[in-house]
Amino acid sequence: MFAVSCSIELYDARILGRKRSMKVRAALAETYDCRFCQRSFSKPYNLFIHERNHSTGLHYCDICGKGFRSKDNMKCHRMMHTPVVQKQLAGLITECTAY
Repeated sequence: MFAVSCSIELYDARILGRKRSMKVRAALAETYDCRFCQRSFSKPYNLFIHERNHSTGLHYCDICGKGFRSKDNMKCHRMMHTPVVQKQLAGLITECTAY
C-alpha cells in the first residue's frame, strides 16, 4: 500500500480555501427563517420539513404518557410495556415425508 502525503501548508491552504468559499456562498444565498425558532435554511423545502416538527401533534403512549412525533416510534415504545409471551409448542409433532 502506498500512502499519499502532502505538506501541512498545502493541507491548511485547502481547508482555508474551503472555508472562504463556504462563507461567500452563505453570504450570497437567500435564507428562509423558521417562524417558531431561530433556525434558518438555504432552501424553502428544508424550512417546510422543519416547520412540520413544530406544527404536528404528538402521539402519546396510553400507558406512560410519553409523546412521540412518529406513530411508529410510539408503537415500538408501547411494546416495551407489554410482557414478552413465549409460545410453547407442547404436543406438536412435525413429520417429514420423502417423496
